[in-house]
Order: sequence, then C-alpha cells, then structure tokens
Amino acid sequence: MKYKDVKDGIVAELKDHAPVFKTVEAYIGQLDEKIKSLAFRKPAAFVTRGETEYDWVDGDSYNEQDRISIIIATLPKDMDEMEDAVLAALVHKNLGFSAMEMLVPTGSSPIFSNKLLVVRALEFKTAFDRKVTG
Repeated sequence: MKYKDVKDGIVAELKDHAPVFKTVEAYIGQLDEKIKSLAFRKPAAFVTRGETEYDWVDGDSYNEQDRISIIIATLPKDMDEMEDAVLAALVHKNLGFSAMEMLVPTGSSPIFSNKLLVVRALEFKTAFDRKVTG
C-alpha cells in the first residue's frame, strides 16, 4: 500500500459519497493561478498530501503516517455544507484497505477568502504499514 492508493481512494470516496462537489481530483496546483480566474467548477475538492512520518517496525517494514488535506473551494455561503459533505464521506473510513487505519479528522484551516470564494483545507490523518522495496 502506498500514499497513491490512499489518495485515489479518497478521490473515489468523495466522488461516490459527496455529490455536492462538481470537481473532485488530486491537487497538482489547480488553485495557484486559477484562483484569480475561477477557472474550475465550484464547489471543488482537491486531495493533497501533507506531512508524512515513518516509524521502523522490523526488518524491512515500517509504518507510514500521513496527513492528508482536502482543499475545498466554494462560495462563502456553502462552506459549512461542503465541509459536512467531506466529513460525512471520509470520517472513520479505511477506503476498503484492511491495512489502513481509519481516516480521522484533525482540523480545518483557512487558505483564501473573499466575497466570491472561500478556500479551506480539512486535515485528516491515517497510517499503514509498508515494506521497503528496491
């Protein structure tokens, strides 16, 4: 299991269980320039990786602990509904991976706000065991 599996699982879970979003995808800089032109369909949810920690277990095994952000971009009046949709779709789910700890929300942080757009990051944590591969 790798972070990519978790990211892809979160994107799929949000697409399946949070239909309020018109855009759900992995974050690869979509907001960097588009925030000025709003060239993506709102409301939008983007998945990105935050901090990662590694703990050695034994031999060639270690435990990977990931912080994952769901970046939400929507109208100011809709932010509470969008946060609730993400929480309902992801809290305490392991995305079908028996080796993965359930997703646990850890907080929410503002990124950008004006009269037309609010962008916030919902933070989650999870962990799973991995083997070193060469």
